Amino acid sequence: MSIKSEYRKTLVVRGLQMLVIGFIFNVGVTIIGVLALIQFFWMLFTKERNNFIADLGATMKNWFGEASEFLLGSSEYKPFPWSKF
Repeated sequence: MSIKSEYRKTLVVRGLQMLVIGFIFNVGVTIIGVLALIQFFWMLFTKERNNFIADLGATMKNWFGEASEFLLGSSEYKPFPWSKF
């Protein structure tokens, strides 16, 4: 197998991984919108924040950073689902 075909195979695999991460990224944005709405009403009625939603938001923030770096080529680190969440 030549170096050129190995590179092409690696690039195709990365492209598929980018598609999966891009899809998860878009689903994540929708989830953040829903969680923000729930957090708003939670704070409106209870006058305090929901710690679970706030902590989940911090975790998602980290994942979005890692995913953005991988999608834009500034990192070779593959975020979830290829690494532990």
